[in-house]
Amino acid sequence: MQDLTKCSTSDDTEKLCDELERYDLCLNWSEELRKKKPSFALATIKSFKKHMLFSFILFLFEECVLRNVQPLMLAKVIDFFAHPSNDQYLWACLNAAGVVGASFVYILCHHPACYGSVRCAIKIRVAWCTLMYKKALRLHNSAFKKTTIGQILNLMSNDVSRLDEFCIIGSYMIAAPIQTAIGMYICYLYIGYYCLIGLAILLMFIPFNSFNGRIFLKVRTKVANLSDTRIRIISEIIKGMRVIKMYAWEDHFLRLVSEARRKELIQIRNATFLRAMNISISLVSGRIILFAMFIVYVLEGHFLNADKVFVVMTVVNTVRHTMTWLFPNSIALLSELSVSCNRIQTFLELDEIEQQSIAYHNTNVPVKNNEQPAISIKQMVAVWTKEQEQPSLIDLSLSVKKGELVAVIGSVGAGKSTFLMSLMNEIQITSGTITLNGRIAYASQEPWSFNGSLRDNILFGKKFHNQKYQAVIDVCAMRRDLKQLQYGDRTLVGERGVSLSGGQKARLTLARALYNDADIYLLDDPLSAVDAEVANHIFEK
Repeated sequence: MQDLTKCSTSDDTEKLCDELERYDLCLNWSEELRKKKPSFALATIKSFKKHMLFSFILFLFEECVLRNVQPLMLAKVIDFFAHPSNDQYLWACLNAAGVVGASFVYILCHHPACYGSVRCAIKIRVAWCTLMYKKALRLHNSAFKKTTIGQILNLMSNDVSRLDEFCIIGSYMIAAPIQTAIGMYICYLYIGYYCLIGLAILLMFIPFNSFNGRIFLKVRTKVANLSDTRIRIISEIIKGMRVIKMYAWEDHFLRLVSEARRKELIQIRNATFLRAMNISISLVSGRIILFAMFIVYVLEGHFLNADKVFVVMTVVNTVRHTMTWLFPNSIALLSELSVSCNRIQTFLELDEIEQQSIAYHNTNVPVKNNEQPAISIKQMVAVWTKEQEQPSLIDLSLSVKKGELVAVIGSVGAGKSTFLMSLMNEIQITSGTITLNGRIAYASQEPWSFNGSLRDNILFGKKFHNQKYQAVIDVCAMRRDLKQLQYGDRTLVGERGVSLSGGQKARLTLARALYNDADIYLLDDPLSAVDAEVANHIFEK
């Protein structure tokens, strides 16, 4: 990682996300959230309009000016060879140089425009992914009823990727009609009103492309939903792989995944068919337009000469490429991107943990006053979701002094874990007050580990202190387990490492909380997965 060059400050992730979320304190996305109908796409445009404008101006200049000036200069050169004149020789040479120079300037403009578009796409992609990542960290527990981890990953990989191609050809949605108007005027100067025949044929393709774009929007929505379903099924299979193997359910789940993939492929095939239709129209339309204009022009008794043919052919081929290929593709990509924006906006509007009107004092510094209670709760009422009619906790009051050990007991579903969640601001507090004094450490009821060594799982980003580390190992009765492992606390655990037993995972989670060196320890059923001897050792130590 040290060999990689650092990105510029303008491409910094935090800065780009801040630019989208609260650009110059205009609160772009935050401001949109306050509206009745917020628009994530509008917030993105407001935040990155300066980055988009540079590439758009270059694309507009090269397509509307350079592409239309070239055939005019070419006509002057052809006219000189048709009617040679010494007086016009210098002017013909200048026009010939202009034809070459226009191509050279086009290259000088086109590549920076593409580079600027790609860089703009990367900036927006980084801002979107960062905003979704920050949202995922603040998601309320009730939000996971409406989304899954697989869907979040799909949003960050699949949906965001629609930006890359759209930022390159999206400018043609505006540049193509302007270029067409200028090009048709040039054709009018050479063949008169007969250019309207070509324009009429060209305009006939636009409603079809619009209709094609609406169908593509529906197909893209179906593909995205089916992809989410497939990823969710695969994620659940991976989580329950042991059970599936033990009961020999491989064939059943294989059919389940195959059916989900089959439905997804049907919609992908439909999208590919629509894209193929766009390509076919793009290849055929130019020839049809030229044939219709020239045949009517000749049948009306007019004479075609070289300059008219070359100018009209050049203009029509240019307009044909932009109007029947880039323009409809930009519409199709806009349809896909609008679906992605709506999906991302739906995710960003999910319920998140709110800053409660509860006093969480000095949670980052140790408690110095022994007389001050560590936990003080007065008539607290808490619910898991806003739609919940019956509160989970009602009129709960409690005061815990520093150094006290408090055990909360009750039957399954009585609200023990809910009580701990309320202390960590993980559920909604509708009334009452909570005051916490000191730093908090939490050991969850469901133990977990990430891909890394045992030591990394215990330290969890903290600095290594050998004396404290060894004390935590002894308290959690992990010394014998470390001796049995080949590499001790350097052994890799998680999905890519060794499999730990339920008791080992529970003690690992407990050790992580103890090493955090907090003032208040919230332990959710820490001894349920260990035997009586180990449970007694942990309780006494």
